[in-house]
Amino acid sequence: PPISRRRSSRRISRRPPISRRPPATRRRPRHRHHHRPNRHHHRPSRSRARRIENAPNPARLRRFAGPVCQPGPVPRDRSTPASPRRGVVPAAAGRSLWVAAVRTEAGCAIGCAIVAIAIVAICWLPASGTSGSAGAAIRAGVLTFLAAVHGGITVAGLSAAFVPLGMTLAVAALACRAGRALAEIAAELGEDDPARLVRAAALQAGVFAALCGIAARAVRLGTSSAPVVATAFAALVLFGLAAGTGFVLSSPLRAELGDRLPGWIPIGVRGAAAVLAGYLGAGAVLLAAALVVDHDRVELLSGQVGGGWSGVPVLLLGILAAPNAAIAGASYLAGPG
Repeated sequence: PPISRRRSSRRISRRPPISRRPPATRRRPRHRHHHRPNRHHHRPSRSRARRIENAPNPARLRRFAGPVCQPGPVPRDRSTPASPRRGVVPAAAGRSLWVAAVRTEAGCAIGCAIVAIAIVAICWLPASGTSGSAGAAIRAGVLTFLAAVHGGITVAGLSAAFVPLGMTLAVAALACRAGRALAEIAAELGEDDPARLVRAAALQAGVFAALCGIAARAVRLGTSSAPVVATAFAALVLFGLAAGTGFVLSSPLRAELGDRLPGWIPIGVRGAAAVLAGYLGAGAVLLAAALVVDHDRVELLSGQVGGGWSGVPVLLLGILAAPNAAIAGASYLAGPG
């Protein structure tokens, strides 16, 4: 017979609630030596382990063949390639001492000329307007570099007796860096013969002087020029002193000279350098005090020379002439006035 809705609903409501938990299952007993396998940490196969062992590993520790000694420079293994050189010296220059001497010197000369050309172009071309040209700026920059070696220069038909020493010091700093670079290359090549090292330094200075003489012969700007012989000789002396100092201090020649020279010479050189530095420092202090006291006159002279961008070359010239002013102040304090 058909069942009424009320009766059926009562029957459904009287039923116990259905549990949502899954039916209880019987757990497997855990054994003491039973471990679940991990698919992420599996043992590599024998072929793969063999490839890992035979693969080249540059970070692997190696045993030195020599005996145990005091800490010092460790010789590089000749079987491994050399590390790339940091700097502007090409890799081919590190294969021959003579090629390295020529290339480091040429890099120094070209670098000095490029810096001088860039400074002249920045200071001169905006102020010259339409009358200036790129070729004239390049020639003026090269003549500025030649004037920095202190060999003399002729400007507008007149010999210039005043040259800012700041430019000379900049060229000397680059020359000293070139000498140190040559010493580093000689050390990498294993060159320790004093005669060969002296010849390499002489070749470096000779090529620099020759390049400066060729540039003085080839570059002219109207009636402005540089004497060839005087420029070449001044370049030889300047580069020989600056680059030679850097080369000797960074090469085995330092120990060689230390063994041959008497002990009083290094002491005397250090004492003279200290006295000279004291005089130059006193001259610089006198210069600074004079600028502070007479700043009105300095501003008046700067305004008469020119304002705006035309005053930038004058400011740069004043900065480069600061060593000249310091020497003048030291000579005033020393007595000549």
